[in-house]
Amino acid sequence: MAVAPEKKCSNPECTVATTGRCVEGFAELTDCPHYGREIPATVETTDDASKLASDAELELPSGEPLSVAAATDILRAHANRVIAVIGPMESGKTTLVASLYDVFQNGLFGGFSFMSSETLPAFEQRCHLARAASNRTTPNTERTSRSHGLKFYHLGLSLDHVRRVDLLLSDRSGEDFRVAADS
Repeated sequence: MAVAPEKKCSNPECTVATTGRCVEGFAELTDCPHYGREIPATVETTDDASKLASDAELELPSGEPLSVAAATDILRAHANRVIAVIGPMESGKTTLVASLYDVFQNGLFGGFSFMSSETLPAFEQRCHLARAASNRTTPNTERTSRSHGLKFYHLGLSLDHVRRVDLLLSDRSGEDFRVAADS
């Protein structure tokens, strides 16, 4: 009697072993670049490596949506575009912003390719409830609260690997739109 092969994935968040579904959303497991590989062992750090890491002055972005001041710094640094997404509550503003990020994970889009993001974890958080990894039966996007204030999501894009363009996407709450329309 043949024994079914064990389903392994090098992505530690993948549940293919228990659910049979790829957390990355690949219909065919063989298409997933992580499937069939062992989970990498953790690397032990030596005291010298720890000292080098602590001595280095490496400033990483927080990954949170950008404040007006942080967005202004990006506006001063590179060619850019500011896109304001406004509309009534539950019209899909946040879903549109998250979808713009998601489309670049599939490669080129309109001649542009993904280069960087100061808000990558924030994009991932916004996309999570719409992905198979959330284990939801119905995809969803968490709504933007008025208490969040004016924040921006950042996409650093490359046009034909030559020119850099930064997109700053504002995602305003539907209540802000209602207040503006009522005044």
